[in-house]
Order: sequence, then C-alpha cells, then structure tokens
Amino acid sequence: MSKKRSVLISFLKRLLKTQNRLPCQLARDLGVNHATVLRWLKGQDMPNIESCVKLSHYSNTPLLEILSITGHLIPANASNSTDSLPEFREYVTKKYPKAFNEDVIAMMEHLIASRRGDRSVKKGKRR
Repeated sequence: MSKKRSVLISFLKRLLKTQNRLPCQLARDLGVNHATVLRWLKGQDMPNIESCVKLSHYSNTPLLEILSITGHLIPANASNSTDSLPEFREYVTKKYPKAFNEDVIAMMEHLIASRRGDRSVKKGKRR
C-alpha cells in the first residue's frame, strides 16, 4: 500500500473517531456512496476533487492538505524549486476541466502563493 493511501486511511479513521461516526454516516454526511467511503478506508480508491472539497469542509482541514494527501496536488516541500511545480490554473483546467469554477481556482492560486511565500498574488487578482 502506498504512503499516500496510508495517510488517507489514517486521516479518515481519525475523522470517524473524532466525529463519532460510522463509515455509512460519513458517506451520508459527505453525500457520497457508502461503498466509496469503504474503498477509501481499504486503500482501494482515492477521493476525487469534489469529495476532497467536501472532506475539507466537513473535517475543517485545509483543502490544500486534503488535496496533497490524495495526490491531487504536489506538496510544497516535494521540490526544492517552486519553478518546477506546474502552474495550478494550467494544471487544473487540463486535468479537471469541469470540476472547478473561476472563484475556486483563484482561491487555490492565492493559497498556493501564500504557502510559497509569494507576496505578488493579491486576493482576487491573478498574476
């Protein structure tokens, strides 16, 4: 089992325990199929972007952390040079053309820039 899947499984088990929920209850709370949550818990599948957003809101965990755990986003510390990381807007519009609207993309760009320490990105403005 990959490290990402192990991290996701630990995260989900911790979430179930802290929220005092069963997998079927978590599925209902997130609006996903019970079998989907079971596949996540067994390491057989990873949440899609939409489910990551739901998990973030539900668990009050930063979306960037959830996206990183599930492999949808390269963690900031995975590379010594931020220049080698793909531009988020370009990446997400190619890989997930219908998953994000402009507001979500702008918010994510701002979060990524703030994590990188890039002060040139102002809230609500693109580079």
